[in-house]
Amino acid sequence: SQIQYACLSGFVVELNTYALTARRRTLPGSVYHEAWSAIFLATWFAVRLGWFPYLVYMFYGYWLEEWTQQNLALNPLLIPFIFMTLLVVLQIIWTRDLVRKLVSKGV
Repeated sequence: SQIQYACLSGFVVELNTYALTARRRTLPGSVYHEAWSAIFLATWFAVRLGWFPYLVYMFYGYWLEEWTQQNLALNPLLIPFIFMTLLVVLQIIWTRDLVRKLVSKGV
């Protein structure tokens, strides 16, 4: 179903985790380290500030559709909407912290 796909697609964040792990395993200053750093930052912003907020929008739509069809505002689809929204708020906070760290390093 579309809801299962949306939930599973949240695992795309693991690409970002892989990039972070690969970056940490390379010699700082090397071309590999710089490449993995760029991939990490690109996937960070794409996933956490692009894809995940889009998933909030999708979950909201699923919840709203269920509410409309069943006339039941407190339906099970409210749960992923709430949790995904909270996760996006955390990711915005983490992104702010990451940007501050990058700016302080002059990156």
